[in-house]
Amino acid sequence: MINKSKEVMPERRKVLLLVGVGVMAEGYLQAAQQRDLDVAVVETSGRLKELRSKFSCIVEGEEVKASVCLDEAWVLPALNLAKRVNPAAVLGFAEPQIMSASIVQEELGLPGPSVRAATVSRNKATQRSLFENAGIDQPEWILVGGLGEAKAWATSRFPVVVKPLSRMGSSGVERIDDDASWKDALCRRGTEGPLLVEEYIEGDEFSIEALISEGRIIFSNITRKTTSGAPHFVELAHVAGYAVEQPDLAQDALVILQKVVKKIGVQSSIVHLEFKRRPSGRVAVIEIAVRTPGDHIMELIFRSYDFNIYAAALDLAFGNELQDVKFMRRVQLAGVQYVDSTLTGKINNIRNLAWDQIPGYERSHIMKKTGDSVKPASETRDRVGYVIITQPTLKSLETSMRSVVESFFISVS
Repeated sequence: MINKSKEVMPERRKVLLLVGVGVMAEGYLQAAQQRDLDVAVVETSGRLKELRSKFSCIVEGEEVKASVCLDEAWVLPALNLAKRVNPAAVLGFAEPQIMSASIVQEELGLPGPSVRAATVSRNKATQRSLFENAGIDQPEWILVGGLGEAKAWATSRFPVVVKPLSRMGSSGVERIDDDASWKDALCRRGTEGPLLVEEYIEGDEFSIEALISEGRIIFSNITRKTTSGAPHFVELAHVAGYAVEQPDLAQDALVILQKVVKKIGVQSSIVHLEFKRRPSGRVAVIEIAVRTPGDHIMELIFRSYDFNIYAAALDLAFGNELQDVKFMRRVQLAGVQYVDSTLTGKINNIRNLAWDQIPGYERSHIMKKTGDSVKPASETRDRVGYVIITQPTLKSLETSMRSVVESFFISVS
C-alpha cells in the first residue's frame, strides 16, 4: 500500500509595498532586508535601477512615468503593483506619495494613517479649518485666491507669513514685514494662488515626531530647529532627542499632538508635527504631516534613542504590536547641520576643513559640485551640504555643529 502524504506548501513570504523610496527612506529597505522581507517598490525607472543594485530584498517594481512631484502620478502605479503582489503592508514615503499609499491601504484593509488624515496632511488650509474648529492653538489665518485679496487683513497684522497650500521644503514660504515688502511680494507673486496668509509667531521652532497605533501615541521625539530666519525660514539645523532638555515643552507638545491626531483621524502612521512656542508659553501648531520627516530626522531619532524607528514603522504598517517602544530613553543627542552659500554665482571652489575631525562626527554629504549655481537659501534645495553629529550633551553638540559651519568654504564666480 502506497502512503500518499499531503505535500506541505512553503508559507508565502510577506511583501512590503513602498510607494516612493527617496534617500531618506532607504532605512526602511535596510530594516526589511534584515527581516528577510520581500519588497515591492513604486519609483522612477532610474531610481528603481539604483535601488535594485543596493538592496536584494526588492522583488518587484512599478515605474512612475508622470511628474514625481504630482500626488496623482503615484496612484495608478501603486494600485497596479498592489494588484500584482498583494502586499501585507504598504508605506508611503514623502508628501507626493502618501495619498496613493493611503488609497491602497484602504482598498486592501491594511493599517495606515487613513485617507482622511492623508488628505488633510496635504493641504495646509484644510488643516487650519479643522484646527480652528477643534479649538487648537495656531496662527491667525486667511485663505485667499491671490495675494491682493489679503491686503487689508495683512496690513493690520504685519509681520505676516505667506505660504502655498501644498508645496514641500519651505518652497513659497515668505515673511512680509511692511507695506513696501508687501508691494514687492505682490509684484512677484500677484498671479499665484490659492495662498494662506498667516500671523507670524515669534519664538523657536520645534517638531514632534511620533508613532501612532490605532490612534494612540506609542512613541514621540522632540526636535529643535534652527532656520535661516526671515524672510524664508529655510531649516538649517535639527537637534533630535530634545525632550529631556525641555520636559514641560515636550509634555505640552504631546497634549496638542493628541488633539490633532484625533481631529484629523490618524489611525496608524508616523506623524511629524511642526510647532512654535508663543512668548506666552502656549504651543501653536504650524502644520502636520503623516509621512517620513525630512532632513534625516529619522536617522537622528535612530541615533538618539539607539532604537530602530524604521523597523518600528514597518511593524506599524504590518499591524504588529509595539509594546515597549513608549519607554525608550534617550542615549545621546543627534543633530544635522546644513551649510549654504551666502554668495550668488557658479561654484568654482568648495571644500570643508576636516569635518571628519569634528567631535561626534558621524557622516557628511556635499550636495553641490563645481560649476553648479548657488545662492543664499530661499528653499531647502538651495542648501549645499550637511553633517550629522552625535554628542552626549546639548552644549557639546552645539559646539560641534558650529564647527561645521565655521570650517566650510565656498567661492563662486
